[in-house]
Amino acid sequence: MTTNSRTATFALIALSLGLLAAPSVAQDTDDLAARATAAIVASEWTQAAELYAELTAAQPENATAWYRLGLATGKSGGDSAAARAAFEKAAELGFPAGPAFFGIAKSHALDGDSETAMGTLERLAEQGPARFVAVQLEGDEAFGSISGTERFKAVVSSLTPCSSAEYRQFDFWLGNWDVVSPQGQALGTNLVTESMDGCLLLENWASATGGQKGMSINYYDDAKGTWSQIYRDNSGNIAQWPELVGGLIDGAMVLDSGPDTNPRSKWTWSLGSDGRVRQMAESTSDGGETWAVVWDSYYVRKQE
Repeated sequence: MTTNSRTATFALIALSLGLLAAPSVAQDTDDLAARATAAIVASEWTQAAELYAELTAAQPENATAWYRLGLATGKSGGDSAAARAAFEKAAELGFPAGPAFFGIAKSHALDGDSETAMGTLERLAEQGPARFVAVQLEGDEAFGSISGTERFKAVVSSLTPCSSAEYRQFDFWLGNWDVVSPQGQALGTNLVTESMDGCLLLENWASATGGQKGMSINYYDDAKGTWSQIYRDNSGNIAQWPELVGGLIDGAMVLDSGPDTNPRSKWTWSLGSDGRVRQMAESTSDGGETWAVVWDSYYVRKQE
């Protein structure tokens, strides 16, 4: 008996006695998943589709594998109905709705069924913003036949975060400003800019005297339907600047530190007919019975 034969015989005996473990199904599927992922990364779409077809057969509850099967099938030029079925299975198993529904809609569009594609996108838009999908929609030729319609534009707008009218309520404060007192005395400068694709307003304040600097983050909370401001300055006195919460009242932004703070602060920004913005702060220490003005200023746009 040769050495190789002897080794093989001993291995078979050991296996039959349970001394060695047979390769597990889990190891096989792990290897299959690794090869499928490598094919996706390398954009080898036909191979990826074949591997993910095997993987979904081995792991029928694997939502990610179903999604990638749909993606690879579409990218490889495979049957759009087969790609759609994979995306639908992924969505059924809980894969994120954005990419799954995008794939379903695209497969309908490629089949020439624009109405069903549009309806799928509208169902997705009802679930809330998804920037990834909005960006993909605007750049994908598959939706060319419907991209100019008002329905399509409305879907893109709904899927784009921070694009609703409420997010623009404080835009009148945007600008590069000189800040003066009601009597015209220079108080400082303030640069208020849009950030995070319109989701935030950032304030950068510098006083005319004393070296004080401060900045604030201002944002609309869609879930609560309120605006908030978090302000911090170079004094290090965080307690001096509690978070302000409120919203638009008669065209003015009114933000309040709330009844649990003492003294309680209320800040109001209003746009004048002359283009200036008035920023006024009031304070109360008697539960709102009386209010005293503690800051009053006007924002004048800097000359370009």
